[in-house]
Amino acid sequence: MGDRIECIVPPYREDISNNNDLAEEVIRIYGYDAYDKIERALFEGASVSEGQNHPRMALERKMRNALVDYGFYETVNYSLCPSNICDKLLINDERTKMVKILNPISEEISCLRTAMAYSIFNCLSYNASVGNKEARIFECGRTYVPKAVPVTELPKEDNFISFAVCEAGFDFFHLKGVVENLMLLAGAEFKLVSSTQSYLHPGISADIICEDVVVGHFGQVHPTVAKNFDISAKTVYGELNTGILSEVKEKRYVVKPVPKYPVVERDLAVVVDEKITTGELLDAIKSACGKLLFGVKLFDIYRSETLGKDKKSMAFNIKLSDETKTLTDEEVSKCINKVLKSLTFRFGATLR
Repeated sequence: MGDRIECIVPPYREDISNNNDLAEEVIRIYGYDAYDKIERALFEGASVSEGQNHPRMALERKMRNALVDYGFYETVNYSLCPSNICDKLLINDERTKMVKILNPISEEISCLRTAMAYSIFNCLSYNASVGNKEARIFECGRTYVPKAVPVTELPKEDNFISFAVCEAGFDFFHLKGVVENLMLLAGAEFKLVSSTQSYLHPGISADIICEDVVVGHFGQVHPTVAKNFDISAKTVYGELNTGILSEVKEKRYVVKPVPKYPVVERDLAVVVDEKITTGELLDAIKSACGKLLFGVKLFDIYRSETLGKDKKSMAFNIKLSDETKTLTDEEVSKCINKVLKSLTFRFGATLR
C-alpha cells in the first residue's frame, strides 16, 4: 500500500533474511540492464561506479597466465607460518620482526609471514617427501612486516608473485629468461645487479632494479637454506613485487629505420676480475660507442688458470653503424680502441 511493499517469504527460501536480500530479488527479476533506464538511484545515498581491475591485479593475472604457459603450477599457501622462518631462511633484517597470533591453533601457524620464500620452499619440501621431486610452482600472496614489536599499528603489506623450479637441467639462466619475460609484461625498464638476499646463493643470484628500487630477486637457493628445508641444492627461486611494478613507468621503446649503410661487426675479448658483471661491461661499451652503436651482446665467457687467479675472459660482439654514411676502417678502429680504453680505465681490463 502506497510506497510500502509487503512480502511473504516462502519457507524454502532460507537465503532471504533482510531488506537487502529482497532488493536482490527485485533486481534479478527486472534485470541489471533496467538500472540504466532509471534516473535516480535505487537505494538512498547510492551511486553507480564502473568496476575495473586494480593495476596490480591485472599485472598479476598476466604473470600468472605466463607462468602457466611456461609449465608452472599455481599453489595457494597460508599467510601464517611458524616463528622460526627467519632462522631457516638465514634472514637477519627487519623481517625478523613478526606479527604473532594471540590464540594460534599450533606453532606452525602462529605468525604472519614476512617472506614468500618460506611458503614456496615448504611446498617443495612436502612434494619431495611424497615422491614428487621435480616441480615448477608459483604463488601470488602477501608478506606482513610490522614497524615495531609489539605491534601498535598495521604492518606493512607487500604483494609478490614468487616462483621456484626444482628440475634437472633447469638452472639460473633458464630462470633468468622467465624473469625477463615477466618483466616485459610489466613494461618496466630494469637492470640486474649481484644479490645479497640471504636465502639465495651469493654467487648465483641477482637483484632486479627498477627506478633505483629493488623490485625482486632470483637465483639458486643458498646451500644451507636448501639443507634446512630438505630440498635440492640446485633449486632456483625468484620473486617480484607486483605492488611496486604496477606503479613504475612503462618502458619507452625507440624505433629506428633499417640502416641504409652496412653494419660493421667486431669481436672484442677482454680479461677482467671475476667480480665484474656483464651489465657493467655492457654499459661501458654502450657509453664508449655512443651514436655509432647498433648493438652489442656477450657471446662467450672463458675461465682458465692461464688467465690468472679470479680472472675471466669475456667476449663481446659489437655492431657499429652510421645513419649518414659507410664507416671506414679507421673510424671503426678508433671506436673499438675507445671501448678498450674505457674498459681498461674503469675495470682494469686487458685485451685477450
